[in-house]
Amino acid sequence: MELEKLEEIEEIINRAKWFASIPDGLLSDFGVVAYKEHKVKVDMLIRAWEAAKEEHD
Repeated sequence: MELEKLEEIEEIINRAKWFASIPDGLLSDFGVVAYKEHKVKVDMLIRAWEAAKEEHD
């Protein structure tokens, strides 16, 4: 994969990590159910990325 694409993916993962770090109560306007479902997907994305990085290294 091109270095530029990997850097783009890493930036998305960094944003996802930031989103995952927000306390549950802080985004109440987002909708509790939608927020929790999204947070689960974000956590899965982060774990998949970190596993892929470990395999590559």
